[in-house]
Amino acid sequence: MIDFYKKNMRLILRYFVTQVAISALSLVLTLSVRVFAIHHFESDTTGAILASVICVIIFAFVAHDFFWQEGAKDRIKADGGRIKRDNLKGAKVAACSLAPVIILTAIASVSSLISLMTESVVANTIYIISAMPLYYFLEGMYYGITSIANHTYFLPLVLIGEVLVSILLPSLSYIVGLTNKTLRSYFGLGGIDLPEKKEKK
Repeated sequence: MIDFYKKNMRLILRYFVTQVAISALSLVLTLSVRVFAIHHFESDTTGAILASVICVIIFAFVAHDFFWQEGAKDRIKADGGRIKRDNLKGAKVAACSLAPVIILTAIASVSSLISLMTESVVANTIYIISAMPLYYFLEGMYYGITSIANHTYFLPLVLIGEVLVSILLPSLSYIVGLTNKTLRSYFGLGGIDLPEKKEKK
């Protein structure tokens, strides 16, 4: 695993930085929508969820493009015999990149459950400390969705689901690029033929 990290450090850091950047932009958008909803509507729930959905879609497009290109590059290298084909590379890169997120998610999930079941002040404090970086730094694109499940028994499932999305999406995108396919080809849409320009005589 250490060798894999060393060989793919550039990809791991790029995905981490990409997620943090989109998280920051998403948080600004979601909080802006929530403030607007608070001043103009009775509830800010719908606005927060809608903003998060839009942010997750943007994140999905960026992550897909990033890992699809890496898969396409590795396909060329694999066909040339320079590297061995590794279908799990996308998942492993994402998992290494999101190691801090995985650790904080595990701590936040367990401490939130303990806090709800026992009303422990210590557990609640641990939850707040571990969840703050997730909400406001690492996973801002999910902020609106996560805030709905906050202080409920569904929160651990939501937090785990967010991590799975951030790992499974790159894994799928990398495999699609590695097989020289596009997502639209899996839906029977095929390629897109652009009309040729006619030369003026």
